[in-house]
Amino acid sequence: MSPSIMEEVYFFLHSLLMGVMITFVYDVLIIFRQVIRHNHFCISLEDLLFWIVCAIGIFAMLYQENNGVPRWFAIVGAAVGMMLYKVTFSRLFIKLMTKVLTAVLHAFVKVVAIMVKPFAFAGRKMKKCSSRIGVFFKKIGRFFKKKLTVCRKVFRIILCKR
Repeated sequence: MSPSIMEEVYFFLHSLLMGVMITFVYDVLIIFRQVIRHNHFCISLEDLLFWIVCAIGIFAMLYQENNGVPRWFAIVGAAVGMMLYKVTFSRLFIKLMTKVLTAVLHAFVKVVAIMVKPFAFAGRKMKKCSSRIGVFFKKIGRFFKKKLTVCRKVFRIILCKR
């Protein structure tokens, strides 16, 4: 085969690989969304950033391999790569990785909860102790307030008699 045809074949294979990579990265984004729930604004923002990065990546590939000239077979190659990946591996990859990452996340949360329990226990005990101390000082405050009120009344009576 001639070298120019080989270059075109390599370019087509690179566009196929680019389509597979784009779909794979989007599947990773879907897995991330399923493991950690997002609101609509965050999903829209993630999609916008994803497609901007993809457009830059595709333009870089076209610029590097074909001097920035878009060719239909490159676009078709990327679309075929996306469809091949989506039909063959995508569903299984998403399902498997979502289950694995969800299990890992739940295990992590349980470990953190176990590690936090002693601190929570200590905090509850300190709160109970501090409330007892607060009640004690409140009683002392009332006692002194009563004594001072009595002393003030006695002092007023003494001053008024003279």
